[in-house]
Amino acid sequence: MPVYNTPLKQLDLAIRSVLGQHYENWELCICDDASPNWDVRARLQNWQKQEPRINVTYSRKHGGISEASNQALSKATGEFIGLLDHDDELSPDALFEGLIGSFANSSMLAGVRDIVCDRLGTESCGHPMLSCITTNPCRALAPTAATPISSRTAGTRF
Repeated sequence: MPVYNTPLKQLDLAIRSVLGQHYENWELCICDDASPNWDVRARLQNWQKQEPRINVTYSRKHGGISEASNQALSKATGEFIGLLDHDDELSPDALFEGLIGSFANSSMLAGVRDIVCDRLGTESCGHPMLSCITTNPCRALAPTAATPISSRTAGTRF
């Protein structure tokens, strides 16, 4: 997620929207693009201390959104990426939906469905992409059940 002089309220909303994801195996990589407002840096440092899945890097000079996005993306360790801007908010199921959507036209979806059903159990999930059985609706993919998710720079890598 690229950040430059983001109002703190917007920054907090964007970060909280990632923290509130139903799918919990993510990484949020943020690059502060040399914001002149030191409160932004302090807030990012605070978030990073509170949450080990948040990885913040700081540019020495303002390079623009593309440069900041590329710096943040270079820190991501997951297999998939989703992009997020500093003033965006994700719905709580955005990462889950993105992961399932990435398998929508793939034979891998059957494997994901099988893993979910085998691991979780007895109630109908109700998710339109998964006609399976689970005890934990739409939180079906545990971090070990599928590809890791990590949020990064202008985005979320999963």
